[in-house]
Amino acid sequence: QVTMKDVTGEDNAAFEVNVTRLWAMTPGEKDRLPTRTQWLLKGKENAEMEKWSEKMTPGDFLDIYEDPAKKDVSADYKVHAIAELKRLFRYISNANITRIFRKGGFLLTPAIKMLKEEGSSRKTKRPDSECR
Repeated sequence: QVTMKDVTGEDNAAFEVNVTRLWAMTPGEKDRLPTRTQWLLKGKENAEMEKWSEKMTPGDFLDIYEDPAKKDVSADYKVHAIAELKRLFRYISNANITRIFRKGGFLLTPAIKMLKEEGSSRKTKRPDSECR
């Protein structure tokens, strides 16, 4: 359905600039302009990209991809995540870090959020050798 839009002075000025630019093109530049079919195809591709990148809801994302929260994490991930938590929170004991990591579903981000609220449980700073 076609609707009328009020044409403003800005619209006229923009149209005039585009027409002037087109008339000023050399024949070589005109040959590089897309055909109507190419222009329409590019418009469809841009609309598709916008749909999948900007307008995607979390529900759409989970329909397409597997929910990462439901996936079991590997033993290597757990070891590396614990090491990173020990490096970030040097004044919290190993037992507290492990407990909170387990409570956060073995995921790094929830564990970091919970550990930020946790108070210090060590008197001394954890050395680098314990963070590996």
